[in-house]
Amino acid sequence: MSEKVEGDVLETVVDKDDSVGTTNDNAKERAVDIPWRILGLMFVLYTVVMGIHVYSHSATNSVDSLFHIRLARLYWERGLFTDFPWMYFSVARDYWADHHFLYHLLLIPFTLGDLFEGMRASAVVFGALALTACVAYLYAHRIRHAWVYGLVLLMSSDYFLFRISMPRAMGLSLILLLVGLWLLETRRDRWLLPLGVVFIWSYQTAVVLIPMACCAVVWFGVLERKLDIKPVLYAFAGILLGLTLNPFVPHSFDFLFFHLISGHMDTKVVIGEEWHALALYDLVYRCFPAVVMGVLVPIVGIGAWRRWPKSVGMIGCGAFVLLLASLRSIRMLEYAVPFCVLFGARIFDSLLWRRADTITPLDTPDEDGPAPLMQARLMRPAVAAFVIAFVGMGVVYHIDIHKHAFDIHPQRAQKAALWLKKHTPKDSIVFHTHWVTFSFLFFHNTHNRYISGLNPHFLYSWNPKLYKTYMKIGRGMSRQPAKLIQHHFDSKFVFLMGRRQNFRLALQLERSPYAKLAYHDKNVRIYRLFHKKR
Repeated sequence: MSEKVEGDVLETVVDKDDSVGTTNDNAKERAVDIPWRILGLMFVLYTVVMGIHVYSHSATNSVDSLFHIRLARLYWERGLFTDFPWMYFSVARDYWADHHFLYHLLLIPFTLGDLFEGMRASAVVFGALALTACVAYLYAHRIRHAWVYGLVLLMSSDYFLFRISMPRAMGLSLILLLVGLWLLETRRDRWLLPLGVVFIWSYQTAVVLIPMACCAVVWFGVLERKLDIKPVLYAFAGILLGLTLNPFVPHSFDFLFFHLISGHMDTKVVIGEEWHALALYDLVYRCFPAVVMGVLVPIVGIGAWRRWPKSVGMIGCGAFVLLLASLRSIRMLEYAVPFCVLFGARIFDSLLWRRADTITPLDTPDEDGPAPLMQARLMRPAVAAFVIAFVGMGVVYHIDIHKHAFDIHPQRAQKAALWLKKHTPKDSIVFHTHWVTFSFLFFHNTHNRYISGLNPHFLYSWNPKLYKTYMKIGRGMSRQPAKLIQHHFDSKFVFLMGRRQNFRLALQLERSPYAKLAYHDKNVRIYRLFHKKR
């Protein structure tokens, strides 16, 4: 009888607190103790695993990371600057905003020594922090044995592990996404405003806070039969404030708009592999544990949906949308995989244990008591089978990453880039044939200016006609390329890395009376161009 009275009192407290955006479930979540020791051990484990991958190679797994670490070093050497002249034939020439600004500031401590070693250290630290944040998210929701699901993350997907180990902003972005998700789930709406400012200064992925907030409004609106749009207002205000109180304003708005539309430009533009579509079979094979957690576990537990956590709707919607988006662009897996694992963990935990924070209040909510699963006799062998499969796929994924992921060798361009720095006038333009080459050159040499980089749309959106000329020259399909390069790109030097695609242009320049081989090694050839015949 006393237990029933206490339950009624708790329900009354819930009703009173709803007006200020708090619930009894949230109050309990605020009081939960985070097991910092376990999180510390998980961070050490993630650091060791990622460190083994990163430091067992003399190469890296990301071209863009060369750009990020060099730009962070420039901030340390020169202070804040709001222009970016190094991509001379791109949108950066007219408007530039560093949409990773806060991330680059956080990178500065890693730039104080050798840049390449600092870049690798940053990959390990930010990647391990992101994975640890996933476990912390589960503990914040009082998920039992959350560290087990943290181990599942290490076996969840080869592509996710490949991306999270990159020296890029994905790790920081995932941390901030999880913070935003937790704020929405626990109805701490006001904190979305400062989060929006910090997030948009770190990465333009911050704009997803708005659809996440919309999802929260709809989800809680359906469950509670009242509409509260404050999450959307706070999220929008935070992002708007972050774009306005920005060192790069007003170009912070221009650059955001450019990135939002660049993916919908001409499909003939040669884009990076990370933006390519992913077949359904490849999605299942490359992310089998994540698909099981994010798809199969919710399907198995759909019959007991009343036991699901009340706030699980946002992460469930996020996992579903991100999985679908991955079929269009493989890079969405860097967020889809952790969302699927965390979504499945919350569902699975609710099926194993009774909780008070359920979609439909239980008659006797005993948070510490067991909640027997349907067909429990079959559940244990099924779980054991999946654990074996997870471990097997995890081993396959890690072997694949170790063998094939680290194939970017910035050292191959070092001597040639330093030769250009020594033998060319300051700020002179160097012609290169591929947007990827920019990061190699910029990493070693900020003395010169280059064509474009980071994304082919930087040049295409600035001047589509010039982009087509650029591609035609680079493929060796133009007549008298030496004249065209000097006329359209005002360049006296051509930098060709040892790519098969460069062979035709190199042959043309070898035969041209307007070009002369000025430098070569086993990786790079540099040609000097002339206005008149030699």
